[in-house]
Amino acid sequence: MSQSDTKVKVEKDGCLLWVTFNRPAVKNAVDFDVMHLLSAAADQAETDPEIKIFILKGQEGIFCSGGDLNQFHKLKTESEAMTMLRPMSGLLKKIASLPVITVAYLNGHAVGGGCEIAAACDYRISAEHSKSGFIQGTLAITTGWGGAAFLREKVSYNTALDMLTSAKLCTAEEGLKSGWINGILNNERELSGWCGQWRAVKKQVITAYKQALRTEMEKTRLFTAIDSEVERCAVLWGQDAHHEAVDLFLSKKHDRSN
Repeated sequence: MSQSDTKVKVEKDGCLLWVTFNRPAVKNAVDFDVMHLLSAAADQAETDPEIKIFILKGQEGIFCSGGDLNQFHKLKTESEAMTMLRPMSGLLKKIASLPVITVAYLNGHAVGGGCEIAAACDYRISAEHSKSGFIQGTLAITTGWGGAAFLREKVSYNTALDMLTSAKLCTAEEGLKSGWINGILNNERELSGWCGQWRAVKKQVITAYKQALRTEMEKTRLFTAIDSEVERCAVLWGQDAHHEAVDLFLSKKHDRSN
């Protein structure tokens, strides 16, 4: 197994598929390898008749910090940004379309793109200590993986607008009150127990209800909104303000580490 293959761990436990971001040294950031491995895990959840629940979590008490700036900051222009934004948004469309229950277990902080991944899931369950936030605005860009469109499905317009434009972190309790978080559970044993409500339900029943709750017409509308979101982010990505903000962020990060 190559080093890149270990960046995402996939473990099947009966009807559960646990998918773990496994890059704790970079706060479980997403790079192109992670995108490929996560897509393969989603394919497994779709095709394995035993899998009913797809659970995303992070290694070592962090959910996901979003895109890996060490890799993605090399993308300078609008067109270069699209080489990452378009496939990642496509991956989140795939996760949102899975014929199984999808759960983002925020066992640690979820920021930026980490929140976009969580927003694509059916449920967001958080540990009590975890915080989450769409912090993209601090880097002079918007969500670019579909996070805004997915978020609008889950919460009210005003809640979504506040979460996106403020770029603030919210606690698990605050998220629970707003509807962003669906429950607070502090360990995987509790989460596994919570998932027990679906163990006796046939996969085809779950699939049929998910199709009923998001019709093809609604999916088309959602995915069109995501495509527009990606394009808006790419425009901002190519501007000096974004690159200057990332340079400043990385400089401060370097100073803190010394």
